[in-house]
Amino acid sequence: MSCARCASHVILLASAHGVRLPMRRQAQSSGARVVTRAGTGSLEGIAQADYSVPVTFEGSQTFNLIADTGSSTMAVAASPFAGCMPFFTPHTGACDGSTASNAYGDGSNFSGRVCNGSAVSIAGLSAGLPAFVGILSSAGGFFAECNTSAPNNNQGILGLAYKSLIPTRPYGPLLDSVVAATGIADVFSMQCCGASVDAGPPVGSGLLVLGEPVDEHNVTEDVASLFTG
Repeated sequence: MSCARCASHVILLASAHGVRLPMRRQAQSSGARVVTRAGTGSLEGIAQADYSVPVTFEGSQTFNLIADTGSSTMAVAASPFAGCMPFFTPHTGACDGSTASNAYGDGSNFSGRVCNGSAVSIAGLSAGLPAFVGILSSAGGFFAECNTSAPNNNQGILGLAYKSLIPTRPYGPLLDSVVAATGIADVFSMQCCGASVDAGPPVGSGLLVLGEPVDEHNVTEDVASLFTG
């Protein structure tokens, strides 16, 4: 793990297989976008809450997924009964696999089925045809900011931790699939910036960088690193 501050901004660095960086999912979530140097996207979110990232399914369906460094499952709303609009509708693939569910520390949870055969990309990088969870129902405020045009809306979750958290499940972290499909380095960094002082909703910004440890253009002070195996 590596942490750095640029002004009031915090950058978190993690290897997908080497370290777990807990980021608690809050009932009041926030929006975030992705950036790519090997693959990069802009982040938007609220400090002490959630940052979400746009992920594209089957080429044309893009949803904001919470960037969660403390879990390994990627899941997206796949039914109106999930309590979320819009939701993913498979065309080339199908969400008819085994049942799946996740629960989080804030009391929120979801259940659904494993989806297969759908092309997925993030920040312009292909993840091939990874398995993921199509959410059919949710509870505990999992989709607290789903049905709104506010910049902190989200329609699912993107687990950025390592496969060993879910060793027996038929799906894994999306970053593993991106690494396998593109050959980028198995590393990512996040810049989670504080809320703007401008008028409007208190939405922060930042970057998610895939395949490179730190975006040097966004660091104004030295980076102190601690690497774990």
